[in-house]
Amino acid sequence: MEVDIKNSKILIVDDIAENIQVLGNILGDQDYEIAMAMNGQEALDSVNEDKPDLILLDINMPVIDGYEVCKRLKKSDSTKEIPVIFLTANTEVEQVVKGFELGAIDFVTKPFQSKVLLQRVKIHLELQKSKQALMDSIEVKNKFFKIIAHDMRSPFNALIGFSNILIMNQNIPQDKKDSFMQIIHETSKKGLGLLENLLIWAESQSNEVKLNPEILNLHRLAENVVQLLSVTALHKDIIIENKISDDINVYADSQSVNTIFRNLISNSIKFTHKGGKIMLQATVESDEVLISVIDNGVGMSKSKMIDIFRNDKKTASMGTEGESGSGLGLFLVKDFTEKNGGKVRIESEEGIGTTFIFTLPYSPNTK
Repeated sequence: MEVDIKNSKILIVDDIAENIQVLGNILGDQDYEIAMAMNGQEALDSVNEDKPDLILLDINMPVIDGYEVCKRLKKSDSTKEIPVIFLTANTEVEQVVKGFELGAIDFVTKPFQSKVLLQRVKIHLELQKSKQALMDSIEVKNKFFKIIAHDMRSPFNALIGFSNILIMNQNIPQDKKDSFMQIIHETSKKGLGLLENLLIWAESQSNEVKLNPEILNLHRLAENVVQLLSVTALHKDIIIENKISDDINVYADSQSVNTIFRNLISNSIKFTHKGGKIMLQATVESDEVLISVIDNGVGMSKSKMIDIFRNDKKTASMGTEGESGSGLGLFLVKDFTEKNGGKVRIESEEGIGTTFIFTLPYSPNTK
């Protein structure tokens, strides 16, 4: 995992101004942000005000020495993860062991050797950034799976509930049986759609999805998805118009673009009222194609637009006919658009409709 350590903040703590100046000079040309403290209390105050990414901490200071500063930092939940490198002129084993026991990650000896200092700072910043990125990723995925688990319960509860009614009650009128069977059928399709998106997302996150970009006729690819979703649209009397010119080609992976179209059109169907309309358009601008999926549905608020592509927050809501969803499909749209070298954005107004616009690399060649 590559991490960017530029502009990392390093706090230098030493009661001798000359040492701070030397360290500042060594680190000054490395695109780091440098903060300084002349004693232990200043260091604690500085950390509480603005947490650094790494601390270079002198051991022998009056009043509050480096050991005590490190001990206090490691006792606090808000500062315990900040890596501490001790600065010392004494490398006796007991002193080194005590430092590690208190939570330090390394020692640098005085007088400072520039190359050694820079390399150790670089390594520990990279480790810290990688650790933080991993923790953030785990937190996002944990929240995401909680959302998915919650949404998977809904279709299964419906399937179990209506099938139980059919099994336990043999005297149900035929019209009600037909209605229950239709509900079971539609719920099964929704559950399958959610599961398919989940599997695609899982493959994407584990890097099992291998993109195979090729020249694609955008009109034909979009038309295949429109035909796939035509029955769903028909149930709501929604017209889908594919106005993408048949001479526009893109250079992208067909499966992931198919997923993008399927999720965007499904989303528009979900949030468009009966008798509504969905339109697909595309324009070529320089080296990319701007593709729009436009509906005259319910629209969305500005706050929802901000969170719509995040997988750590539940942004899904009920459709115009009570359709449910997890919001995972739109996260896949963003993920696959970016993997194909494009971007996605939203234009929407409540009560008017929504336009999803995504870009793909343009190919002037004919297929």
